[in-house]
Amino acid sequence: MSEHHTYRDRKRTGCLKVILALIALFCTISAGQAATVDFSGDPTSGFAPLTVQFHDGSTGTNLTWYWDFNNDGVVDSNHKDPQHTYTTAGNYTVNLTVYEEGVYGDTKTKINYIQVDPLASFTGTPTIGNAPLNVQFTDTSTGFPNNWSWEFNEDGVVDSNLQNPNYLFTIAGRYSINLTVRGNDFRQNTTNVTDYITVRPLNSFTSNYTTAPTPYAPLAVQFNDTSTGSPTEWFWDFGGDGTSPVQNATHVFNTAGIYSVSLVARGGGVNGTPPATQAISVYPKAEFTGTPQSGVYPLTVAFTDQSTGSPVSWLWDFGDGTTSTLQNPTHIYSSIGVYTVSLTVTGADSLSDTETKTGYIFVNTPARPLRANINGRTTFFSVDRIAGSSPFNATFYPYPVRLQKETTYTWDFGDGTPLVSVGTSPGTLFWVPAPINHVYSAKGLYSVTLTVKNSPTDYYSITIPNYVVVR
Repeated sequence: MSEHHTYRDRKRTGCLKVILALIALFCTISAGQAATVDFSGDPTSGFAPLTVQFHDGSTGTNLTWYWDFNNDGVVDSNHKDPQHTYTTAGNYTVNLTVYEEGVYGDTKTKINYIQVDPLASFTGTPTIGNAPLNVQFTDTSTGFPNNWSWEFNEDGVVDSNLQNPNYLFTIAGRYSINLTVRGNDFRQNTTNVTDYITVRPLNSFTSNYTTAPTPYAPLAVQFNDTSTGSPTEWFWDFGGDGTSPVQNATHVFNTAGIYSVSLVARGGGVNGTPPATQAISVYPKAEFTGTPQSGVYPLTVAFTDQSTGSPVSWLWDFGDGTTSTLQNPTHIYSSIGVYTVSLTVTGADSLSDTETKTGYIFVNTPARPLRANINGRTTFFSVDRIAGSSPFNATFYPYPVRLQKETTYTWDFGDGTPLVSVGTSPGTLFWVPAPINHVYSAKGLYSVTLTVKNSPTDYYSITIPNYVVVR
């Protein structure tokens, strides 16, 4: 009986060992199932490139980690607390699989856990210039966006969907640029740079100013704005001679000088620079009068300056070898003759002009009678005037003295016309000569000769040189 017991005890011992092994296996499996997988990341949203620090929150012993940061089935890290940088915009699902004791694994998935936005940015070249201004824009956004919306003039209208557009600004002003970029999963970002582009008007103008004929004061000049950029304000400076705010200005320069005319146009609050300029030279215009212009010597003539352009100096040449620097001189002519007078006036910036009047002053001998003595009697003749403009009609008058019937008078008027003889009718004892007219048709100085003749051998002649002046 004792052997059988022994057998029975061995049998029981084997069964017990099997049972204990099963219990141990069950306990081991139960311990693995009790492990939990969890993790966190910081930050979970932001602009690309976004660097996220992940932290394992799993429980268990002897763990191994398998991180998939973008849900593409590829293990990206086996570290417990890895760091990962997201360079492309989008929503990212993160997976963490953890094995305990290398036997059992569990996975934690967080859908769209990381949200990466593109960061909109750009550059433009140039950012300032004259209209029309052509600007090349370059997208420098991060996150590899795949869609772009550009607004160049803040009107709410998309002007371009290109990544790197070119835009022509034709109107002066300051422009704020708006760029919206979109990446994967409709992640987007917008940047607005205020007053990023400055477009200046390009100042320019034309005028009707010419140097031929000589531009004398007062000089009216028409200025026309041709600036680019559609300016709305204008600032004309007429070289210190006045200003104007109109677009197309007319200005009268009354004073001689050289004027630097400038225009600055303004549009959208931006002034054009540099100013557009033009040099305008305005000359004084010499002019004068003299009173009287004819007479007998000594002849005093008062000259009056009538020049325009406000000259500052005067130089007179009276034609007889004398000069004066007075503005309104008086001059005495002491000799008979025809005199050419000139006046040179000088204004600001040494601009000058000369006016010359040829044969302007006529100076003659005093008006005295021609006289002849016949038979002890003196007969006188005179002329009503001794100077005038052609055609000049001169009337010669005798004194009312009775003459003998045989007496004749012969006139030589000095202009090459036939001699004129005056006598009485046959049978007349005495006669009184009447006035006689003569017309001088050409300019000049004329000597007049009178011959009084009583007989072929009884006569007398008298000549007055340069007696009549015709201008």
